[in-house]
Amino acid sequence: MLIAYCRPVVILGFNKDTTADDLLFEFPNKFGTCVPYTTRTRRKGEVEGKDYHFVVTRSTMEKDIQEHKYIEAGEYNGNLYGTHIQSVFDVADSGLHCLLDIGAPAVRRLEAAGLSPISILVCECAAESEAELEDKTDEECQRISFAQTRMRKKVAQIIQEHAPILTGWYFLTFYLHLVAIVTEKNYELVYQRIKSIIKDNSGPRIWIEANPGSND
Repeated sequence: MLIAYCRPVVILGFNKDTTADDLLFEFPNKFGTCVPYTTRTRRKGEVEGKDYHFVVTRSTMEKDIQEHKYIEAGEYNGNLYGTHIQSVFDVADSGLHCLLDIGAPAVRRLEAAGLSPISILVCECAAESEAELEDKTDEECQRISFAQTRMRKKVAQIIQEHAPILTGWYFLTFYLHLVAIVTEKNYELVYQRIKSIIKDNSGPRIWIEANPGSND
């Protein structure tokens, strides 16, 4: 099918936050994020439409959630937070891939709204060693260290906590919504593979799997 919008990108699994940070750092003219909505009171220095969209009343946001205007929403410390579908459309209309950190139900809501995301599952990723980093140039390390600082400290914990999920319910839940599964064990290979997948699936002509339950 042909698309006339910039597809959102959803990275699932290992080092998803690190990868999203890297894409924003390397390609600020190609990737963006949407501004979340909240019922929390605006704090000093926060700017409406930049830090958050501040919803005047809780009942207004609750009504919009019930009407499925949010792809994902939740409550924290007594305040509601959510990602509005229109915010994703706004980023797409600006010509940027909207990077989203969302779950399977939210992916389905995006698809139902007419925004088919590029959903990529990273099954395994190993941090580079300190020696490997030392062999790189300062320019290469500028971006890599941006990604690796957190990853080197947490990769063992991530694997331990999420491996059972990624091989079970998590995988089955996302399977029909995935564009690709990345299995490279080296972060740099993973990152290069993800960039290639996004490029190949950006359109204007893309393949979208038909709904197995559809008669179309």
